[in-house]
Amino acid sequence: MLFLAAIAISVGQCVPARKPPGYTVIVDAGHGGRDVGAPAVMPRRYEKDVTLGIATALAKQLSLQRGLAVIMTRATDRNLSLVQRRRVISSCSPDLVISIHADSGPSSARGPSIYVLNDAGEAIVVSRLTRSGRSVDHDDDTAYILANLSQRGSINFAYELASKIRTALGQEEGNLRAIKTANFALLKAPGVPSILLETGYVTNRSDANKLFDPNQQTLIANKISSAIASVRR
Repeated sequence: MLFLAAIAISVGQCVPARKPPGYTVIVDAGHGGRDVGAPAVMPRRYEKDVTLGIATALAKQLSLQRGLAVIMTRATDRNLSLVQRRRVISSCSPDLVISIHADSGPSSARGPSIYVLNDAGEAIVVSRLTRSGRSVDHDDDTAYILANLSQRGSINFAYELASKIRTALGQEEGNLRAIKTANFALLKAPGVPSILLETGYVTNRSDANKLFDPNQQTLIANKISSAIASVRR
């Protein structure tokens, strides 16, 4: 396990395989390495860069919270398989998993979205300001992160946190929409509260300019960290 800041932030599996002391949050930076994610509107820029930047900033902010341990699934531009991400989660027994992604779609589509699961195993869009009509088809890694929400208590907690994040990001109330994904049913759910945050559209010029800006990445991370702090009180 690689330590980045004292014992507050670590990368990869917990060794030995047990829950770290304190409240444990896994921050998952989506994609990485040869898995670039969605290509951005600007050349040679990809979703994987946004996710790592925001995830790193979020981990740093969370590490400042008293009694909180942070594990990152990746801290560099490397590819992680579904199996590797599962191992991180199962070995650390976290209290919360938050997976950072960025969206893609028509150039007019913009704004963040927050996903949790309901008790029927369907993804719920807690906050979606876009009305692009784009269907959501998450990859296996995303599906696994979301499928952690199998227990009612986990669902309620994740929904509460998602609402706090929505408020922190300054969003208006959005319509709840169920996104059915067949491969959710094939995944075993450990019952860890999990949230997937699509931070905006890399295919929208305005969103992309913010998402690739380190200062804006830090601002987004600060708001997410504050939301997590509020539900821990």
